[in-house]
Amino acid sequence: MGEKFVTILGSLVGSFLLLSLLSALWSRHKVRNAIKRLRKREYGKTLTKTYQTSAVSSLPPIVQQYFSTVLTDGQRYIDFIEMSQEADFRTQVDGDWSHLSADVWFSANEPGLVWKARFGTSILPYKTASLEFINGKGHGLVRLLGTITLLETHGFEADITLLSRYLMEAVWFPTVLLPSRQIEWSSVSELSAKAEIKFEGLCASAVFTFTPDGLIENIVTHDKFRDFKGSYEKEQFTLHCSNYRQFQKITIPTKVEFVWNLPDKDFLYGKFRVDNVRYELS
Repeated sequence: MGEKFVTILGSLVGSFLLLSLLSALWSRHKVRNAIKRLRKREYGKTLTKTYQTSAVSSLPPIVQQYFSTVLTDGQRYIDFIEMSQEADFRTQVDGDWSHLSADVWFSANEPGLVWKARFGTSILPYKTASLEFINGKGHGLVRLLGTITLLETHGFEADITLLSRYLMEAVWFPTVLLPSRQIEWSSVSELSAKAEIKFEGLCASAVFTFTPDGLIENIVTHDKFRDFKGSYEKEQFTLHCSNYRQFQKITIPTKVEFVWNLPDKDFLYGKFRVDNVRYELS
């Protein structure tokens, strides 16, 4: 009886591990396809564009200073971005922190991103997460052991949330924040300005606050939805930026913190560190 039980248990564990492995392979395949779709938005865009300080002369002074600080005159525009991240993450206000590793790809000519993350440090992560924003449509998926869906998001809430996330995370590819048919700036105060992004019928905005020397200190938006007890709630969200470094002569923050500004207290839920960035330029 004991040997039979061990055999059955071993078969079940083996089957589950095999299922988890197959699910992980399928997930990688889906991510690769998503990146291909994201890259298709770049095809045919061969015109070389360069940053000129004269192009931002009508912007609020602090925004002009920001671009002069993080870009150099004659800097080629960014077309595509690949980035790797490490982070500490939690899902409850007073919850325990978990480690995650993530890879993210951004399209710069048109808003779009693909983000994949794995929680833990084992060969088979105990939890995975992915985000996509392509052609104005957002999708999010969180799975336990690669097989059990814990959370899946799509629809308007996902669309507008990921567009606002794209706007804020453009601090990592700042030529996207230059004025264009999709981006408009307006002054708020001496050290802050509002950026608005429009794409595929969607509109999101955020207030950028700068240090006196022209670096982004934090970004606040009211256009992100938070998943809470199976429903979605719009809450104020703040992205804190620090530890600026240069990659390919472009200055970006390498540490950011994700904070929900809840009515009773702030909820710091993500502390992200940029490990590596690779830019494809126009």
